[in-house]
Amino acid sequence: MMPIRVHALEIKPSLSRILELNIENAGEFTRSAAILESLERTLSALQPTLIMGFSHLADDAPLSTAQMALFLEIKQKTVAANPRCKFAVALHVSHYLTVSELLAKLQEVTTKLGPDMINMVVSSSNDVISPTALAKGINFAHAHGQLVTYEGPANMIPDGVDGFVMKAVNGEVHRDEVNSFKIKHHLPVIVRFSSGACSQEQKEIMLLSRLAEEQAPFGYHLAYPLQLASSANLNENKDGASLVMLRALLTKYN
Repeated sequence: MMPIRVHALEIKPSLSRILELNIENAGEFTRSAAILESLERTLSALQPTLIMGFSHLADDAPLSTAQMALFLEIKQKTVAANPRCKFAVALHVSHYLTVSELLAKLQEVTTKLGPDMINMVVSSSNDVISPTALAKGINFAHAHGQLVTYEGPANMIPDGVDGFVMKAVNGEVHRDEVNSFKIKHHLPVIVRFSSGACSQEQKEIMLLSRLAEEQAPFGYHLAYPLQLASSANLNENKDGASLVMLRALLTKYN
């Protein structure tokens, strides 16, 4: 039997309540006191243990001052109210084909943002990746106290990662697929569900509810989507109803 990695055990406390925070046009997000207060109340109500998202971070350009300020402000306010909450950032590792390129980006992200977890993303099996760069990147992250997850084709998973992130295609996950992966790799599985993937809101709610219900029997951890618009404050009616639904699902299944 494949030994269980030490870091894979360390990741589990962070997976009990996962939120995927998606901010539209985050580079242009207005950091007004009202918006940040609404966001702070929302995150305080949901009590997440891990916040993913922030995929707006550009892989081909340095972090902007606005991006850094937004991330750090949300992180500071959240951790002040909920010290156990961890933050993850995503890197599309196929953009970094040399060790020096990937380590430079990881150094920048670590120095400027200080995330607790790095999600290394490979968009498709057609992407070219450097196994050597990935191995060095994983070692770098672990040396800096960060956990590492991988999101991409299962046949390209690098050694040493602490968790696997898979998408719920059409809002569905198959038990056999999850079981097969866990038996082979002995890694916790995080399932992402993109808010707005369905054309009908009621269908989206139904699919998200089913994914939440299937977590325990299927053996995965659901990343609940939380969508925020950059153009205005959180709408009390729409976002209030969404918050009630998310809190109900988290309370019942997480």
